Amino acid sequence: MGQLEPHEVNPDESQNMNGGFHDAVQFPPINDNQESPILMRHQTPDININVNAIRNGIPTENWKAELFDCMNDPTLAVVTCCFPCITFGEIAEILDNGQTPCATSGILHALMSGFIGLSCIYSSTYRKKLRNKYGLVEVPAPDWITHLFFEPCALSQAYRELQLRGIDPSIGWIGNVARMQLKLQQQKAGMNPPQHQAMNIG
Repeated sequence: MGQLEPHEVNPDESQNMNGGFHDAVQFPPINDNQESPILMRHQTPDININVNAIRNGIPTENWKAELFDCMNDPTLAVVTCCFPCITFGEIAEILDNGQTPCATSGILHALMSGFIGLSCIYSSTYRKKLRNKYGLVEVPAPDWITHLFFEPCALSQAYRELQLRGIDPSIGWIGNVARMQLKLQQQKAGMNPPQHQAMNIG
């Protein structure tokens, strides 16, 4: 037999053979210290910026949780009223994408409340972060005023808003990432067609 000549693959042919896969997804080189781009992409729960809720730079999305509906979750209402630093710490960890632990934010909130009595200024910055994430309107007043006069209600509202949008602040950032990854795996498993099994007839 004759020796096979090396065949140079045309990029168009390569794209057709792969079903356009490389055209749809581009994977950068990965070194030992770099996480997989798929893992990095799936490590973010659904708290991304809602572009559709912003028109001309002005948020237009309404809150799903009302400010004074605290008793929709009585346990949360009691905890937030007695220990607002706990509720705030859990909210802050989610909105900081896990970069600030719940304990750290909670302690800072408690210290500011105990020494200067103005923890509302600190917590109001996270209300703004939440609004920016989802394009929420600034109601019923500017964030700092809402927290100044209705701090427990504002924290409870932010907590319930995250819950209504599929985030559970009580399990922390890592817990929500794990839950999201599990959900994606289950969806992927449900999309795979069942394998054909041969039936042996004795």
